[in-house]
Amino acid sequence: MLCRRQGGAEVWYLSFGVSSNVLGMGFSEAALEEYLAGTLGKRKRALIGPMVRMYSEPAGFKKAGAIAQKKDRLRRQSAPVLAGFADGYAALLLALWEIHFPKERQVTMTDFEAETYFQRICGWNDRQYTQILDMLEQRGALTLDKQMHPWILVRRAESQRFWRSLYDELA
Repeated sequence: MLCRRQGGAEVWYLSFGVSSNVLGMGFSEAALEEYLAGTLGKRKRALIGPMVRMYSEPAGFKKAGAIAQKKDRLRRQSAPVLAGFADGYAALLLALWEIHFPKERQVTMTDFEAETYFQRICGWNDRQYTQILDMLEQRGALTLDKQMHPWILVRRAESQRFWRSLYDELA
């Protein structure tokens, strides 16, 4: 949820979402810093320092593995395409839906992505994203209408159902 446009952290949103069109999955620290400075304006302190450190610190987000660093090169890692993560992805997708499309029961994939950057933030290619959406359909989160182009997502559940299941598994 750090990466969302509204209510998230701007540097995360730009680094994981918007910049993927420009920088791709791998880039130098300097390229990311330059991109952020061009978007947010120059700052006295580095814009990426705290974010990069968060993903390298064991007490931070290191275990998440979202960013791999080798010298001055950064690589955004794709979120795992595993069934065990399906409820978490369902909770996130539906929460984003509730924020960005609160009155809509269906939305095209392109409109959803243009507003949320969900696929880009997760780092999935089209094949991986389709696998995830198929998993979410099997879990009852949504229905995917592949007869239309672009595909249409039809919401079948509320995010609360999946957040609850995640917390139940932790107990």
